[in-house]
Amino acid sequence: MRTISLLFVSVFLFCPAVPGQTTPTDSNTLRAILDEVHKLRQDLQATSATVQRAQILLYRLRIQTDVVAQAAQRREDARVMLAQMKSSREHWPTIKNGRRIR
Repeated sequence: MRTISLLFVSVFLFCPAVPGQTTPTDSNTLRAILDEVHKLRQDLQATSATVQRAQILLYRLRIQTDVVAQAAQRREDARVMLAQMKSSREHWPTIKNGRRIR
Protein backbone atom coordinates (compact mmCIF):
# COMPACT_ATOMS: atom_id res chain seq x y z
CA MET A 1 0.00 0.00 0.00
CA ARG A 2 2.82 2.24 0.85
CA THR A 3 4.47 1.66 -2.52
CA ILE A 4 1.25 2.45 -4.31
CA SER A 5 0.93 5.72 -2.40
CA LEU A 6 4.52 6.58 -3.07
CA LEU A 7 4.06 5.79 -6.74
CA PHE A 8 0.93 7.89 -6.85
CA VAL A 9 2.63 10.91 -5.21
CA SER A 10 5.73 10.61 -7.38
CA VAL A 11 3.62 10.55 -10.54
CA PHE A 12 1.87 13.76 -9.56
CA LEU A 13 5.03 15.51 -8.36
CA PHE A 14 7.32 14.65 -11.26
CA CYS A 15 4.83 14.61 -14.07
CA PRO A 16 5.37 17.33 -16.72
CA ALA A 17 2.72 20.01 -17.18
CA VAL A 18 -0.05 19.19 -19.60
CA PRO A 19 0.05 21.40 -22.73
CA GLY A 20 -3.53 22.56 -22.11
CA GLN A 21 -2.52 24.26 -18.90
CA THR A 22 -1.47 27.90 -19.07
CA THR A 23 1.51 29.14 -17.21
CA PRO A 24 2.33 32.74 -16.38
CA THR A 25 4.89 32.89 -19.20
CA ASP A 26 2.24 31.81 -21.70
CA SER A 27 0.03 34.62 -20.48
CA ASN A 28 2.89 37.12 -20.81
CA THR A 29 3.70 35.88 -24.28
CA LEU A 30 0.08 36.14 -25.32
CA ARG A 31 -0.12 39.68 -23.91
CA ALA A 32 3.05 40.65 -25.82
CA ILE A 33 1.63 39.24 -29.06
CA LEU A 34 -1.66 41.03 -28.48
CA ASP A 35 0.17 44.33 -27.86
CA GLU A 36 2.20 43.85 -31.03
CA VAL A 37 -0.95 43.16 -33.08
CA HIS A 38 -2.53 46.30 -31.59
CA LYS A 39 0.51 48.40 -32.55
CA LEU A 40 0.52 46.94 -36.05
CA ARG A 41 -3.16 47.78 -36.43
CA GLN A 42 -2.52 51.37 -35.33
CA ASP A 43 0.38 51.65 -37.79
CA LEU A 44 -1.82 50.26 -40.56
CA GLN A 45 -4.56 52.78 -39.79
CA ALA A 46 -2.05 55.65 -39.76
CA THR A 47 -0.54 54.48 -43.04
CA SER A 48 -3.98 54.15 -44.58
CA ALA A 49 -4.85 57.70 -43.56
CA THR A 50 -1.57 58.97 -45.00
CA VAL A 51 -2.18 57.17 -48.30
CA GLN A 52 -5.66 58.63 -48.47
CA ARG A 53 -4.32 62.17 -47.92
CA ALA A 54 -1.69 61.61 -50.60
CA GLN A 55 -4.35 60.46 -53.07
CA ILE A 56 -6.41 63.59 -52.34
CA LEU A 57 -3.36 65.79 -52.90
CA LEU A 58 -2.57 64.05 -56.19
CA TYR A 59 -6.16 64.51 -57.33
CA ARG A 60 -6.02 68.23 -56.49
CA LEU A 61 -2.70 68.55 -58.30
CA ARG A 62 -4.16 66.91 -61.41
CA ILE A 63 -7.13 69.29 -61.35
CA GLN A 64 -4.85 72.31 -60.95
CA THR A 65 -2.63 71.08 -63.79
CA ASP A 66 -5.69 70.77 -66.03
CA VAL A 67 -6.81 74.31 -65.10
CA VAL A 68 -3.34 75.69 -65.88
CA ALA A 69 -3.27 73.84 -69.21
CA GLN A 70 -6.69 75.28 -70.14
CA ALA A 71 -5.56 78.80 -69.19
CA ALA A 72 -2.39 78.39 -71.27
CA GLN A 73 -4.49 77.24 -74.24
CA ARG A 74 -6.81 80.25 -73.89
CA ARG A 75 -3.79 82.56 -73.71
CA GLU A 76 -2.33 81.02 -76.85
CA ASP A 77 -5.69 81.34 -78.64
CA ALA A 78 -5.84 85.02 -77.63
CA ARG A 79 -2.30 85.60 -78.95
CA VAL A 80 -3.21 84.01 -82.28
CA MET A 81 -6.38 86.10 -82.49
CA LEU A 82 -4.43 89.27 -81.66
CA ALA A 83 -1.86 88.49 -84.36
CA GLN A 84 -4.68 87.94 -86.88
CA MET A 85 -6.30 91.24 -85.91
CA LYS A 86 -3.02 93.10 -86.27
CA SER A 87 -2.45 91.46 -89.63
CA SER A 88 -5.92 92.33 -90.93
CA ARG A 89 -5.69 95.86 -89.51
CA GLU A 90 -2.67 96.58 -91.67
CA HIS A 91 -4.83 95.94 -94.74
CA TRP A 92 -7.58 98.35 -93.69
CA PRO A 93 -7.24 101.96 -94.70
CA THR A 94 -6.78 104.47 -91.92
CA ILE A 95 -9.07 107.52 -91.89
CA LYS A 96 -7.61 110.72 -90.46
CA ASN A 97 -9.31 114.09 -90.73
CA GLY A 98 -11.85 112.64 -93.10
CA ARG A 99 -9.21 111.43 -95.54
CA ARG A 100 -8.07 107.90 -96.22
CA ILE A 101 -4.47 107.36 -95.43
CA ARG A 102 -2.78 104.27 -96.59
